[in-house]
Amino acid sequence: MAFRAITLVHSGTTNQVSSISGTVPATTQAGDVLIIAGQQSSGVNTLSTSGPTTPSLISGPQITNSNNDVWVWGMDVSADDLGSTATISSNGSGYFAGLLLVMSGVQTTGLAVATTKITTATTSLTTPALTTTVANTNVVNLYALRAASATIPVVTVPGTHTKDGAATTGASGASPSFSLTASHHAGRRRFLRRAVRDDQRGRDGNAVHDRTAAHRDGRR
Repeated sequence: MAFRAITLVHSGTTNQVSSISGTVPATTQAGDVLIIAGQQSSGVNTLSTSGPTTPSLISGPQITNSNNDVWVWGMDVSADDLGSTATISSNGSGYFAGLLLVMSGVQTTGLAVATTKITTATTSLTTPALTTTVANTNVVNLYALRAASATIPVVTVPGTHTKDGAATTGASGASPSFSLTASHHAGRRRFLRRAVRDDQRGRDGNAVHDRTAAHRDGRR
């Protein structure tokens, strides 16, 4: 699985909204895998996504401390999906972050997912372990973080990973603040893992990956 491109979307620093939208990256090709993730400052809202082709739910709802609601979907991209707009919607309003991550050379069939939720404030995040049956499996991590401060939480990804981007949102100059970050390790197969974190300023994170000890080397 090779990283193709990413689109980051968010509600900004002044708005609490019920939907956000982004365009499938221009470099996407038919046959790629599109991972859509949404994060909202809620503990009760239901998230959904639409247009391109309706994707399959991979993980969610993942709710931490009643104020960080995270959902993840995946789909194989068809020619009709190229250049289309994906919308992540909620049945309520809140600060909203999302991303559209495109990977090439794989399909969503056989995707493995692991999730960790951390509910105590910390500056150290441990991603979940996941046993796979294929050597050199690829790892994709998603981290959905909430900080109980105006400072946007920032992720330092594992040394074997490349950071692909982060969507951030929250009230300007006030708490809380949120970030949704993606990283990947270039293996040969496809899997997804996710972890949840709480830093010393706040709580909650979410990540997605695949593989045993994927957070260490992604190649077991």
